[in-house]
Amino acid sequence: MFPISGGNPGHTRIDRSIDRAAIDDGDHSAAVGRLFAAGDYVYASTDSGVTWNPGAKPTGFEAIASSTDGTHLLGATFSGHLDVSTDSGATWTQRGPVLEWTAVASSSSGQNLIAVAQDGGHVYLSSDYGVTWTPRDPVHDFMSVASSADGSNLVTAARNGFLYVSTDFGATWAQSGSVQNWSAVASSADGLTLLAAVDGGYLYRSTDGGAHWGHSAIVFLVGEPTG
Repeated sequence: MFPISGGNPGHTRIDRSIDRAAIDDGDHSAAVGRLFAAGDYVYASTDSGVTWNPGAKPTGFEAIASSTDGTHLLGATFSGHLDVSTDSGATWTQRGPVLEWTAVASSSSGQNLIAVAQDGGHVYLSSDYGVTWTPRDPVHDFMSVASSADGSNLVTAARNGFLYVSTDFGATWAQSGSVQNWSAVASSADGLTLLAAVDGGYLYRSTDGGAHWGHSAIVFLVGEPTG
């Protein structure tokens, strides 16, 4: 998930209070054009972002992830808890420990979830729609996470560290790439094609699940926008 804001080339302004977005990117036929964005409120769009409607309750989420049908949502509050919704954000239930959460990701069904934080914490995993959470190694300052459609292939980005990949639903992890100031990652539905961005550096691409990486010819500024 990436910041949605204005002030830098390539960004599209939706609202200054919106920090993170979740796009239903699994079975597009099931929920065409359904998106969620998190900030002071959770905003929902059912027309590919043409119009947005805020939820009734303020959330202050740092990050949000969605199942393909938009029913199951996971929100993360920086220096707060994780929150899950099973009714497209109408109601929320607090879960997980209090950490400096930075990113979350969801499988297409919403059953397999992952959450990471930047305060040297573990990777946290859930296989029951966010009801219970299990910490796993590695431990690092994580900035981003991405999941394949079924939740088996995962990738995380550590600040001033490595990328980490898992092919067994997060049970075990392997270092990938090199030590960089990683800022964001993204994954294809099958988890084989991965993108990883370095803050103030290159955009890297892997087509074999993180075994090998190649980078772009231009430098990207992918940190939080300043204007």
